[in-house]
Amino acid sequence: MSDRESTLRAWAASSNLEDRLRAADEESLPADVVRTLLLDPDEQVVGSVLFNYTIPRELLAEARKLPLSPEQMDQVAEHQNAPFDLAEKQPLWKHTYVSITSYCEGKGLGEAVRDRIAHAWAELEPGPGGLTLAEAVDAAR
Repeated sequence: MSDRESTLRAWAASSNLEDRLRAADEESLPADVVRTLLLDPDEQVVGSVLFNYTIPRELLAEARKLPLSPEQMDQVAEHQNAPFDLAEKQPLWKHTYVSITSYCEGKGLGEAVRDRIAHAWAELEPGPGGLTLAEAVDAAR
């Protein structure tokens, strides 16, 4: 175990909220540290780790099985590495270019489909309703 991993594990297990928040904000966290932080009793810590863009899709899929608040579940669904089924249900305007790219790469959709989806996304105005990512994919194929 590296010094970095030891430090991250210590921060995640700390009784000090600032240490746990510091751990949640670190990039490329070990899976066990992510799991520890997702179970943290403080909503700030859970929210911070869910906001961490380096959390992989597999760990976000695990997170959705936890007793998360509706707001935290929205964070999972809106994450750039969201599980595919959650990402597909989100309105296209809630996505980012990075989340669209991550989704398309993960699904093996190719650059042409990604570019058509990204073009449709760039034309959107935020607001209720509109195409979901799944509908945009169907239209782009």
